[in-house]
Amino acid sequence: MSTLIRASESNFEKGEESNSKPTHGSERSNNETALSDGESTGEHPNSRKLHTQTVCMVPPSVYTNVWDAITKARTELRDPGLFRWPPHANILYPFYDVKPKTEKEFDMDVIDKLGLAVKSIEPFEICLDSFGTFGGNNRGVLFLYPRSFRRVDQKSFETENKETEEEESLIELQSVLQDHLPECNDQKKNGTYTPHITLSHFKNLEDALEGKDKIEKWWEPLSFTVNEIYLLKRVRDDGQFKILATLPLGKDGTDIILHDPCVVFPGMPLEEEDWVREERMALKARRNGKGRWGKRKSRRRKKKGPVDRGPSKSRDTPEEIARKRAERAAKRERLAKEAAAIEAAAIEAAILGTNMEEKEL
Repeated sequence: MSTLIRASESNFEKGEESNSKPTHGSERSNNETALSDGESTGEHPNSRKLHTQTVCMVPPSVYTNVWDAITKARTELRDPGLFRWPPHANILYPFYDVKPKTEKEFDMDVIDKLGLAVKSIEPFEICLDSFGTFGGNNRGVLFLYPRSFRRVDQKSFETENKETEEEESLIELQSVLQDHLPECNDQKKNGTYTPHITLSHFKNLEDALEGKDKIEKWWEPLSFTVNEIYLLKRVRDDGQFKILATLPLGKDGTDIILHDPCVVFPGMPLEEEDWVREERMALKARRNGKGRWGKRKSRRRKKKGPVDRGPSKSRDTPEEIARKRAERAAKRERLAKEAAAIEAAAIEAAILGTNMEEKEL
C-alpha cells in the first residue's frame, strides 16, 4: 500500500520545527553496513546511515529506450550490480533507515526534510552523452556522466523568446538535499559532488578503459526529464533496491508517496541470473581481500616457513655449522664492500656537484 504525504501536512511547510521523533535504526547485521562502525549521527542520535538505503536519481521507467541502452551496456560489461541496482546516480548515500524493521511508522522527521528540499528544485533534463572512469591497479569503474540542465525561456533584446540551458541541476539538487541533511555528506566528502551512473566494476582501471572503448563504439546520446527522485531500500545481501518513497520535484509536485511494501522498478529483472551472482561474489571477494579485515585474515592464514636462525649445535652437524658460519662471514664481507662503494659514490657525486656550482658561479 502507498501513502500520500502532502507537503502542506508537514510542520516544515508551516515554518515550525518538527515534533516527530526519529525512529530507532535496526540492529546491525552482516548485510547492513553502518558508517564509522555504526556511529549514530549528531542530528538523528537514534539513526544510522546504511549502505542499504539511498536517495538517488533514476531514469523514469517511461523512457524505455534509456533503460534498454543502459541495460545492454551493463550486460555487455558483465556488471555485478545488474540485479541489485537500477540505473541510478546516488545523491545521498549511504542514508538513514527511515523505516526500521522494529518500527511500523516512517521517520517523518527525515521524510519532511527530504520533501522540503525537493520542493525547491524544479524538474530538469539529463543528457547521457559522455563516459568517465576512475580506479587504479586494483579497481576500475566505468560510468555514464548524467549532464543535467534546465531549459528556460528568456526574452532577447528583440523581444523574441530564446531557449537557454542552466547547467548542472543535479549538482544543485544534491547540494540542497545535503543542506537539509548535513550528516549525509559522503557523496561530497572531497568537496565536490560528481554524479555518475555506474555501468560496471572491473579488476583495474585498464580494464575499465577497455570497456569504455567497447561501449563508445555503439552508444548514441540519450536524454530524459527528471520529475522525481527516489528513496530506495534493499533488504538482505542478495536483495534488490526498491522504491521506499517517491519524491516529486518542484512546487507543483509536492506530494511525497511512501510505499509499504517497497515497489519494484518495472524495468528490473525479477531474479538474479547465475552469471550476475558470480560477478557480484567475485567483486565482493576482491573488496574483502583488499579491506582492513581482509588483510588481517590473509596474514593469519599464511603459514610461516622455516627461518634460518644461524648455526645450532642442537640441530646441525659440525660440517653444517661450519658452512653456515662461512656463508654468514661472506655475506658480512659483501655488505661491507657494497656500503663502501655507496659511500665512495656519494663522495664523488658531492665533489662533482661542488665543481658544477663553482662553474655556474
